[in-house]
Amino acid sequence: MSFIVENGSALSNATSYASVEDLDGYYSSLGVDLSTESTITKEVWLNKATAHIDNKYCFKGDIVLETQALQFPRNYVYDKNNYSLSSESVPLQVKKATYELAMEVKTNPTLETEANISSKKIGPVTINYGANENGVVGNGGGSNKILNFLKSLLCDGQLNVFRT
Repeated sequence: MSFIVENGSALSNATSYASVEDLDGYYSSLGVDLSTESTITKEVWLNKATAHIDNKYCFKGDIVLETQALQFPRNYVYDKNNYSLSSESVPLQVKKATYELAMEVKTNPTLETEANISSKKIGPVTINYGANENGVVGNGGGSNKILNFLKSLLCDGQLNVFRT
């Protein structure tokens, strides 16, 4: 298995948005000890999380190079405060979503819980999940926490909430 972390230079062979060290540091700061898991296991989680993000979400902006392996880095991307994000790095929001999804992979290796739901009604609120540029319909799988990290980076229409 290959494990190559995107470093912001639009690598043609990158497989992950985050390193094992970053994953360990993120969870250590939250009081979660991952030291009992092997490095290879964590690499698999990170690769799956990255692939899931790239395959399920439509992002604003353009990829930097046609040959890059992953959806980030990107040009013309802004954060929730409308500040331009560097096209020479992976945004922190994407890294955090990758960490969170990696932990979901630990308990649910396929991440298929709700990935193909096109709408959901909860009481008076209906959520319609739009198709991304590749025609993928669904909420992208993963938790609301992941969607919250990514929402400012998503294509318009990725998530629509309607009150009925």
